[in-house]
Amino acid sequence: MISKKGNDTNSDRLFIDVVSKIVALRFSRPLWLVGLCSLLFSGSLVVSQPPAASNVTSDGTVGTTVTQSGNVLAITDGTRPGGGENLFHSFGQFSIDAGDIASFNNNSGLPTTNILSRVTGGTSSNINGMIRTINFPNANLFLINPAGMVFGPNATLNVNGSFHASTADYILMSDGGRFGADITNPANTILTVANPTSFGFLDASVATIELSSGASLNVDAEQVLSLVGGNIMLNGATIAAPSGGINLASVASSGEVTPFEASAIGMNGFTTLGDINITSSSLNADTSGFSLPGYINAVASDFKLEGGSVISVNSQTTESAGNISITADNNIDVGVGSRIEANAASSFAGGIDISAGNTLDVSGTVEAINARDPFGLGTKNFKISAATVNVNQGGSISAVTEGVAPAGHIEFIDVGFNQHRHHTDTR
Repeated sequence: MISKKGNDTNSDRLFIDVVSKIVALRFSRPLWLVGLCSLLFSGSLVVSQPPAASNVTSDGTVGTTVTQSGNVLAITDGTRPGGGENLFHSFGQFSIDAGDIASFNNNSGLPTTNILSRVTGGTSSNINGMIRTINFPNANLFLINPAGMVFGPNATLNVNGSFHASTADYILMSDGGRFGADITNPANTILTVANPTSFGFLDASVATIELSSGASLNVDAEQVLSLVGGNIMLNGATIAAPSGGINLASVASSGEVTPFEASAIGMNGFTTLGDINITSSSLNADTSGFSLPGYINAVASDFKLEGGSVISVNSQTTESAGNISITADNNIDVGVGSRIEANAASSFAGGIDISAGNTLDVSGTVEAINARDPFGLGTKNFKISAATVNVNQGGSISAVTEGVAPAGHIEFIDVGFNQHRHHTDTR
């Protein structure tokens, strides 16, 4: 606000002249110049804040201790029911800045099968550093935050076991135990020694999980990585579970998800699912260099694979390739340059099972190629189910052998075709 003091005529002229120029600037100058004039008269400067620093805090409910030394936030103590192999941690906030490490440390030295952790403070977890476990051989790490999760461009994992992240409201145990994020309800903290079975959701307000460009979530060989939440968005990210499993499940109502079995993702009680969008990203559970076939499962309402993304369970060993299962209540879209592949060098090509309630639209490639040597054994199950299948120009659905064995066949179930090109061939 500009005001004049006294009856100085020159001040009056200055006041009128400045106001008229500001009004003129409003209509004839770029917005940055208007902002500059405002700054000159207000005498204040608003500077954008730097990214938030790491913020990992205990909420005090189960004895979790967080101690920071340099860039490492050491997470210790917690609660072990009956001195067993489940270790529970509870955080008020859980965000990690670039270059920082949230380190789950086994300061007790006791055998541990599952590390179960929740975030109760009501704000999203922004994970742009490393999550690791120390002195927990093969322990699985569970992390829930109903307020949402964003894995930034520097997000990485160094976890000895499997990693299961969710925006669920609670984790359900096989004996009815429950570990929920609403700490005002005592029923949400029933800690037991039983194995976790499901992620539970209480209503339709399910927060998203996002992986930004550069995020790299990799687990060790024969381990599993699960992302279970509302809409799941990958943009320029990488997920790898060599000879292991990758599970993606998107939901938009109450119910429970069981993502811990290789055969399928269990979906119980849901009336509405969310969407999975994978852009310029890679998901692989390849068996190269390891003995067991991997698998990738995804469940959503709409599933989109675009921007040259690749989903693969390939094998370069004498073992067969793995299995891919993608189920969508509505549509599945495999965009230009994107690939779904279960290829094998010396054994069975993998299994592919794609099921869309409405339309499967393929502008990219869906393939099971077997045996780039003469001893190929064909393909495993290859099933396509959709009300309508569109295979557009440049797209293909194929089962191929490059050896003497038959290629196998593609089973189309309840499918109506528009323009399409699919083949099962031997070459």
